[in-house]
Amino acid sequence: NQMNALSAKNYAEIATTAVNDRINAFGCESFPRLEKVEGALEKFMDPKFEFLLRDAQVTAAKSDRHDDLCMLSELLACHVLKGEDKKIEAQFNSSVDGIGRRTAEDLAHTACFFAKELLPLPHEREHRIAEIHHAGQFFPS
Repeated sequence: NQMNALSAKNYAEIATTAVNDRINAFGCESFPRLEKVEGALEKFMDPKFEFLLRDAQVTAAKSDRHDDLCMLSELLACHVLKGEDKKIEAQFNSSVDGIGRRTAEDLAHTACFFAKELLPLPHEREHRIAEIHHAGQFFPS
């Protein structure tokens, strides 16, 4: 029994380390992206945003795919840009909740949806979609 308890403790420590590593990786991915968005810093004072950030961190902790972290970062940036829009907020919540269950193709569709919805000018949309495509993060080759 003592050996099983020790093994369980060791496994829990390994899992905790993995969770912390994934949340740190998410921070390294999301904060540089958020720095580029006007008004992002002020969002950290909003309790609602803090809960959304926590939900994104939980999702990041559950996933070992880099693409998921990239998509979560984009979703947070999109929320800062259009967080008051109920349609975007609902899509954001749904997307964050389902990130770990989505394929790369699903992530590509979600990225395109947000690029289309959030960027008002056609050349900005095309530029952001091209950025995502060239980064190779969401579109299968």
